[in-house]
Amino acid sequence: MPVTYTENPTDPKVTAKFNNKASSQYFDPCQEAANRSLKCLHRNPGDKDMCTDYFQAYRDCKKKWIEERKEEKRRQTKMSLCFNTRCVVRLGCNHLVYYSAETL
Repeated sequence: MPVTYTENPTDPKVTAKFNNKASSQYFDPCQEAANRSLKCLHRNPGDKDMCTDYFQAYRDCKKKWIEERKEEKRRQTKMSLCFNTRCVVRLGCNHLVYYSAETL
C-alpha cells in the first residue's frame, strides 16, 4: 500500500517559516517523511525494499517543495526587474530586453 506524506511543503505557514529562518539555519519541510523512512529502516534492519513507499513519499514531498521554491524565485525575479511600467527580461549573459509591464 503506497504511503502518502501528510506534510504540505507549499503551505503558507511552512513557506513563512522558511522565509523567516536565519540564512545559516537548515530547514526541511519534509522532515516528518524523512523521519518515517528512517524509522522504517530501523524496524526492518536495513531492508530498503520494505521501505520504498516511505522513500517515495519523501521524494514526492521534496520534489513539490523544490518546484515551489523555484517558482517563488521566478516570481520574485520577475517582480524585482520591473521598474514603473517597464520590465527587464534577461535573455542570456549580457542581453536585456525591455517590455511594458502590461505585456508580461
